[in-house]
Amino acid sequence: MTITTKMTDEKKKTGIERLLSSISLSSFIHGFENYRTTWVKVMRFRGKYYSQSVLDLQVPTLGSAFFVYLYGVALCFAVYVPIIIFNGVNLSKLWFLLQYLYLQCLCVLLIHVSAKCFFGKGTLEKTAIVYFVFSGIFSPIFMFIDSPCFFHLKIVDFVGLPSLVNNMKFEDTVRALPTWIRRWNYVAFLLMLLVAYIMAIRWVADVHQITRKRLIVSMCFIFFPLMLIHNLFIAPFVAEGIRIISEMLAKVV
Repeated sequence: MTITTKMTDEKKKTGIERLLSSISLSSFIHGFENYRTTWVKVMRFRGKYYSQSVLDLQVPTLGSAFFVYLYGVALCFAVYVPIIIFNGVNLSKLWFLLQYLYLQCLCVLLIHVSAKCFFGKGTLEKTAIVYFVFSGIFSPIFMFIDSPCFFHLKIVDFVGLPSLVNNMKFEDTVRALPTWIRRWNYVAFLLMLLVAYIMAIRWVADVHQITRKRLIVSMCFIFFPLMLIHNLFIAPFVAEGIRIISEMLAKVV
């Protein structure tokens, strides 16, 4: 009876749900060794990114970098699952994946544009490789470190979140957070900036053959203003679009 019920429930799942289920289980388990190897090499890495590569002393391909990135996404979702259960939020794996992919691809594009506007010589593919490796390794760590904040904030919409800052209810919720959590969030944010400066900024600067100072200046003039415009005016529409697309895919695929 139990086996029959399980088989019936499995048949009821859509194709996209079965795909995401396989990614989160078998692929997740089998991919751990490759991810762990990359993680160790990144942590031991000290030289310039393209002078001595992170992966097997060869410049990693976009495919291998994207694998590290997707595995990092899976780890982030695993970290976020207890928060979803605790807060009772409605956030499917597909919705989480689409939002996460959009935000990361947006960051890659804006970082690349920033570097190119200040005479960077790297390609978009190289920028993506660097960012995917860095994000795949460190995003799960930062999400785990900052998880106490998420337990008190019922965040579902990551893309539209910046636009919600103008909402008084959201501001009141943030102010109502325990003092230690707010302070811990500031510490986690500063730690993230420090790691990004030490590793990600250096790698991107090396890829584009410019100094870190020039890259930081370019991001101050290009990346942050464009991101601010996006968060204030574009993010709400994109967030709603992603929600609709995820619901449609869950029904028809």
